[in-house]
Amino acid sequence: MTSSTHEDKGPKFESFVTAENYSDLAVKTEAPVTEEMKERVIAATPIIRELMLEQVLLSEKLDVLKKHIFYGKGKCPITEGSYETTAPVAERITETNIVRLLHASIGLSTETGEILMALYDHVFNGDKLDEVNLFEEFGDASWYTGIGCYVLRKTLAECLQLNIDKLQLRYPEKFTKHSAINRNIESERALLER
Repeated sequence: MTSSTHEDKGPKFESFVTAENYSDLAVKTEAPVTEEMKERVIAATPIIRELMLEQVLLSEKLDVLKKHIFYGKGKCPITEGSYETTAPVAERITETNIVRLLHASIGLSTETGEILMALYDHVFNGDKLDEVNLFEEFGDASWYTGIGCYVLRKTLAECLQLNIDKLQLRYPEKFTKHSAINRNIESERALLER
């Protein structure tokens, strides 16, 4: 896999996406980090910190729930609430594929929380950035994505290919702010439904 930067033109879109070239193709559609963006990051740092912590706390709660539901660990972390599960909801939420999609989506959220916590510890606590752990967490997120793809009767390769095809439609040459803000939702949906 080659490494690309925004200083070069990046890789050309290819008709066939592989695990080896996906990251390079994804970077082509990433917003370049500019001085203007860095200034916006600095201005938004208080809310970034607050929302990162909220997401980490939510992810930790979801992790306890995930371990209880899917792995049989501990007691259900029941919180007070007025929601009463109706028969139609109980029927839908216990469909085998829905349970599996819940596992995949809750798992993705918990992995996101772990990634955010590693970044939080580095940025706000001055801890060394643990790239080994981050790489592992991205792999874990891929595992949950793979489960979701399987339930949808698709492969991870198809998911990656379709994602790049959609981004190529959105950004034919490279990322632009205009294309990011003014997406052609109808064309993208038509591509996704093919």
